[in-house]
Amino acid sequence: DILPKINDESNVYVTPNGGLSGWTAKFQYWPNSSNPQEAWNTYERGYGASWLSFLGKYQVKVSLVENGQEESSLTL
Repeated sequence: DILPKINDESNVYVTPNGGLSGWTAKFQYWPNSSNPQEAWNTYERGYGASWLSFLGKYQVKVSLVENGQEESSLTL
């Protein structure tokens, strides 16, 4: 395995100088390479766990309302 070595005394810059058009979250470093299943599991534990994960701390609530009164609802 050929992996970059990180000096734990140095700063780590993730996507410096606008190197990524998107979001970076839960950055992690492992001293060893991972296999495709381990990479997928890591992805799923992050923002890839649900198609609604882009909402972050927000939820979506769908309500059934009859005559101005909420009869039932579903929160995602």
